[in-house]
Formats: sequence, structure tokens, C-alpha cells
Amino acid sequence: MTRYLRYARTSHGALAKNEQHGFAARYALSHFRSNTVYSFIPKNGCTTMRYSFGIANGCIQDSADFEWVHENNRTFSASLRELACANYTFVILRCPYTRLVSAFTDKIIHIDDKPKNGHLFNFRKASGYSAEDVNDLSFRLFCEALAKPAVLRADVHWRPQVDYLVYEEYDSYFRLEQFPEAVHEIERNTGILIQDARQLSRHGTDQLTLVSDRCYADTPLRDLIKMKTAGCMPAHDAFYDPDLRHLVEDVFKMDFAFLETKFPTPKTVLSSGTVRG
Repeated sequence: MTRYLRYARTSHGALAKNEQHGFAARYALSHFRSNTVYSFIPKNGCTTMRYSFGIANGCIQDSADFEWVHENNRTFSASLRELACANYTFVILRCPYTRLVSAFTDKIIHIDDKPKNGHLFNFRKASGYSAEDVNDLSFRLFCEALAKPAVLRADVHWRPQVDYLVYEEYDSYFRLEQFPEAVHEIERNTGILIQDARQLSRHGTDQLTLVSDRCYADTPLRDLIKMKTAGCMPAHDAFYDPDLRHLVEDVFKMDFAFLETKFPTPKTVLSSGTVRG
């Protein structure tokens, strides 16, 4: 079976200079023993998957080596031959509404003492927000800024999911919302033992108390940081009102359309719960 590359034909120039293909190929990881290619999409359970690939490919052994994962995002990037000759391919997709909240709560609402949050810096640089103005940034203003293409692709954690698809078609498409079922199929098809890394990364909201008492779409960043510091955070659906849902659906229309072809379901915010990083 020929595996067609999704973006190879967008340019008739040298494939090595095709930026769309090159980006997607960097995020396509090889599991060498099973000859599997997995396209990892940030905020779609990718830390668990990258950790599992690191162990399965023999580079790390256990949780003591966890930090290795963050310095080796491209270590297993598939070669052109590996892309073409893969025995099995898969990708994990996610509801764009919840993925965007996950990016915002993890990468924008920071409570550590680091002098520069690189992801917030990426947003500020692309959007024009000053260091002072960003304190007034709300989730609504964040989403409105993403309507600008330069901001939309300023950081890999909120970049559209379709940008990461290296193939026209994968053997399996999974949803993060049904991750346990995906784990069973991935392990069966590849022999990889999926290692849950949530307690190691602490990127999600698993350790926080989630609240849904009102809409938090317009709550400024300074107040959200205080909430997070106190150990609570709005549930993902509490960040949205109808207008904001429509805005996000328009900004990420390619992602919504693609998910609809693979998982024909209504375009709604999923029920409240923890946001898996």
C-alpha cells in the first residue's frame, strides 16, 4: 500500500524545502521495532506518548529519566523512508475547544517564578501585547488574537491540528476524549506499553479543583493566575459563551471540518472534567 504524504504536493520544489511537509514530518515519530509512525500533536496527550516512545525505543527506562522527553522532541522524527514504509500509522486528535483551553491554562496562565514564559512570549511577540497589557488578557481576547494567522501559528500548543498531519490517511484515528480505548488499540497494534505521564508532567488540571459557577471568558489573566495559585481553575466549558464558541469554530474551522470527517458528532464543548495535557 502506498502511503501518500499530505503536503508533499503543495509545492513542486524540493521536498526538503517544503515547509508544510517539513513541519508535519518533524512531528511524526517512529517506533522502530514495530515500524510504526505516530504523529504527535501538542496538547493531545503527547507527553504520555513521547514518554512511552522513549521507553519503547530503548532510550530511557523509567520516571527517573522523564526530563529526557522534553529535550528530545525530534529524536524519533521519521525519515522519508520510514514515512513511506511504515507498517502502521496513527494520530490522536482532540476537540478544538478543549485543546485550546488546555493550551491557555497550561502555557499562558503560569504561576512559576521563571522570568520569561516562552509560550506567553510567543503570543506577545506575534500579537503585539506588551508585558503590562498582558495582565488584562482574557481567554476571549486570547481567542480573538488567534484570528490573525501569525498568532494562530506562533506556538505549537495552539497551532491547528491539521498542520501536524503528515499523511493523507492514517491507519487509525483516535480521540483523546476516548483515550483508554486508544491505548488498547495502540498497544495491540504496536506492542508499545503506554505509560501514563500525567503525574510526571503535571501539565493538565488533574491536580486542580475545577469550578463552573459562571462564565470565565472575560476574566483577566491576573485573576486566573490567583485562582491557579490557590489550586482551582475554571472547567473547560466555563471558559466559553455562545459567541466565543462561534469565534473558535471559525478560527479552527479546518480542525472542526477534519474531525467531522473522522468522528461525525455535534460541534459542542464536551462535558466538564479535567483537561488532559
